[in-house]
Amino acid sequence: ASYTGYYEKTAPCHDIAVSRGDIRIRGRSRQRLLGDDMLRVRLNLAGEGRFEGLGKGAPAHFRSHSCTLIDQAPGADLAQVTEADGRHYGVTLLLPRFLLTSAWGIEAASLPEFFRDFERQDRRQPRAVTMPLGPELAWCALEIMRCPLSGGLLDLYLDGKTREIASLLLQRLQPRPGQPSPVLLYQRDLRLLHEARRIVADRYMQPPDLAELAARVGLNRNKLCVGFKRLFGQTVFEYCRELRMQRSLQLLREGDSPLLDIALRLGYQTAPAFSRAFKRRFGCSPSEFRYASPPLLPVPRSVSRSVPRPVPCSGDTLG
Repeated sequence: ASYTGYYEKTAPCHDIAVSRGDIRIRGRSRQRLLGDDMLRVRLNLAGEGRFEGLGKGAPAHFRSHSCTLIDQAPGADLAQVTEADGRHYGVTLLLPRFLLTSAWGIEAASLPEFFRDFERQDRRQPRAVTMPLGPELAWCALEIMRCPLSGGLLDLYLDGKTREIASLLLQRLQPRPGQPSPVLLYQRDLRLLHEARRIVADRYMQPPDLAELAARVGLNRNKLCVGFKRLFGQTVFEYCRELRMQRSLQLLREGDSPLLDIALRLGYQTAPAFSRAFKRRFGCSPSEFRYASPPLLPVPRSVSRSVPRPVPCSGDTLG
């Protein structure tokens, strides 16, 4: 791949590395990410791509106005992939593991879950969490991009900006008073949530209860419920109901079975209960839909949304 644009990297202090750039890529690019036992913070203002090599999890995708945190655990072999004619426009920070507690003196017990895990020396795995950039982090990234300083003045400036960005991230992931700790969805969790959706889709007529589903895919119930809603835009119950409604359209189109038979096949105990649910969903009764001329089109609604929203949330990861 060939590149146009500019890229600049500096190391202001405390073994921190800061890079900024606006690069356009011709052709597919796969760039190995250097750095060991580090936290990579990607403030992405424009462009998209993905990070690969995150253990057994799915790649972490980044898009415009997103913030991605990557724990580059020791021995991690990570890569940033951009498809043909992509763009990288933003700021990246590389922070050493000891920075928060040893250099900046933050108590480990007060750190959010992701950063507490990052500070550990044992059992760390490469992982990533993505969230919306938000106005504060976006402004920090733009200020770094536009900063005209150089040399020692630039290092001093970036030292302050790094602290500001770290404080904003800690605040973003810290639970508010009276609220539960944020739930973080890592790439492994996203894969397991997709598996949960597949199981529900296969068994939507007689779906497993939440406890059984959580145990089967290897998630706790809270992460299953919160993550499913954030990732797919629906609760597990709403997803099952939508699948039933889509199946009802097919049954109504294909034959003249009595409404009671269709209702029972879909898990409703009575025809009126089915009719009420159908009308709430599509704005007409099953009979009106069946006999309308010309045929009525159902109100469109996506059964699932495949693009995750961040990945911290209050109780996605993937708030």
